[in-house]
Amino acid sequence: MKKLLLIALLCFNVQAKPIASMNNNGGGKIVLLDDACVKNGKTYENLFRSYTYHENGTTQDGCWAVEHDTVVVIWDSGAKMRYPAQNFTILDTGKKQNL
Repeated sequence: MKKLLLIALLCFNVQAKPIASMNNNGGGKIVLLDDACVKNGKTYENLFRSYTYHENGTTQDGCWAVEHDTVVVIWDSGAKMRYPAQNFTILDTGKKQNL
């Protein structure tokens, strides 16, 4: 039974789902994902993955959380940014999402 479960898990494609996004000043978007933030093998409790991209192709990853009606993102560059939660558009993921 354990072997069957392991095979099923290996065959199942687990992929992060985008739950919200907003436009950025670079002609791209900031995207909030629903999976845990993991950096260098460490999982950060209560933080989730995010990424941003610009129209020129540059991208950056980060971790996000909601605090006082803002979305706080700590980018991999070390910059910590706050964005008004109401600026994000909730994406249709098939499940109820609250920011």
